[in-house]
Amino acid sequence: MKQHEHAAANDNRPAEFDAMIMAYVPGLRRLARRMTRDRASADDLVTDTIILALSKWRKHRPADGAWNWLVWTMRSVMSSRKQAMNAAMRTGTVVSIDTVGPLSVSGAQQERAELSEAVHRLRHIRNGEVVLRVAAGETLSEIARDRGVSRERVRQIHAAALRKLEAA
Repeated sequence: MKQHEHAAANDNRPAEFDAMIMAYVPGLRRLARRMTRDRASADDLVTDTIILALSKWRKHRPADGAWNWLVWTMRSVMSSRKQAMNAAMRTGTVVSIDTVGPLSVSGAQQERAELSEAVHRLRHIRNGEVVLRVAAGETLSEIARDRGVSRERVRQIHAAALRKLEAA
């Protein structure tokens, strides 16, 4: 059996639906790059969106428009990723790259594992929460206001915590 025949027969999904989804891939890539600002993460987001859309093809209502449906599907995937990352940060879940051994993973997966490990290390570094807050998008001024210190002092604390992280 040819590969494209197998894909069309998957869950009785019409081949026209698959073709319609694939026609929107360039637009999905542009949207994913704006949402993630990282090419590897954007590619993963597009792939996950397509997989979800193909698995939920019965929920698509043609009257609503394919593009809008795909955008909402991508937002759902992105929201799920953020929730999973936040849950991992709250629970201190860490994936140690050294103990897992050699794996074949995508660049984005490797980056997520390294990020998880760095977040874990930051919890044990004095003022590591400042690095996390800056990474989460807070400004130095906001952090300074919360801590009752100057913006410059927060910058110094942030720089020192980054040095400790790099040394760890």
